[in-house]
Amino acid sequence: MDAILASIAIPAMFQPVYNHGRYLVDGGLCNPLPISIAHQLQAQYSIAVNVSPKPERLRKRIQKKTNEKDTGKKNTQPLWLFNLLHARGYTISTDTFKVPSLGMKNKHKIYFPSALRVTLQSISISAHNLIAQHLKQSQPDVLITPRIEEYDMLEFYKGVEIIQCGYDAAKLVMPEIQSLL
Repeated sequence: MDAILASIAIPAMFQPVYNHGRYLVDGGLCNPLPISIAHQLQAQYSIAVNVSPKPERLRKRIQKKTNEKDTGKKNTQPLWLFNLLHARGYTISTDTFKVPSLGMKNKHKIYFPSALRVTLQSISISAHNLIAQHLKQSQPDVLITPRIEEYDMLEFYKGVEIIQCGYDAAKLVMPEIQSLL
């Protein structure tokens, strides 16, 4: 059970698992597509499944959220935030930032991702870059890449849909898998 819990212990989301004197987190932080490990263990075949989203997908999701919020509604930010930004020398655009007591008008609603969202997106970008580097050094016999761009790391409740994406991707490379046997 500890191994399963550690395998999903994503920082900022789940606590690390203490096991045999060490704190363990998701191994994907260091090696998100461990093909090299399979080769080191002299596996006869290596079939890898890349579920790391491309950074472009993350950008599109942020843009979508920004567009969803861009409804012309008033977006009120706390006065303390305005004062802090102003005190630190930031130029505040009255087109995008409204503080009621200052009477500024708003054309666009601002999307501010949460700290957790930023952390998870940073992990996703790092994983994508690590995978690209690892694939330059060590190739699997078969690489399965499910089309999961529209899903988020936090959408556990969409597991059935995501599994179906993996199943569909595996069916596409089944001839390659069968040729290995």
